[in-house]
Amino acid sequence: MMESNDSNAVATPITREQGTTESSKDVSPQSSGNDTTIQPPYSEYESKNGKPYSVDYFDLGSYWDHADLYTKEIGTIETYMKHLVDSGEVNNTLEAVTDKYKRIEKMINLDKNDRKAKRVAMVAAHFEFLIKADDIKRNTAKYGRT
Repeated sequence: MMESNDSNAVATPITREQGTTESSKDVSPQSSGNDTTIQPPYSEYESKNGKPYSVDYFDLGSYWDHADLYTKEIGTIETYMKHLVDSGEVNNTLEAVTDKYKRIEKMINLDKNDRKAKRVAMVAAHFEFLIKADDIKRNTAKYGRT
């Protein structure tokens, strides 16, 4: 195909790749234009964005670390989530981490409309419990049952 509608326009051929890309954007109502943005893996999120992913997930804004408002809770959440990613229990993608957060919130009966402070505190408390449980399992396996 050649473009020749405008007398001043230069005729440029449309390649198959260009046509496919343009038609897939026009046909698909679900494409948002953000498809070209590549999200970093979860393990690199903090270094690229200057804040942990859980700050954005819980929508804490830029004041999350002022006056130690949420720093302890965010630290606990990030420590345990990094453990899950490093151990291979959760994929190193933001989508997988988001899904894990949502499952945890559902399991501990949190609603997305609950206050941010409650959601962060409850998830952090649950992760503290899981960290302690993992320590007990590890120590039991290490020293044997008594």
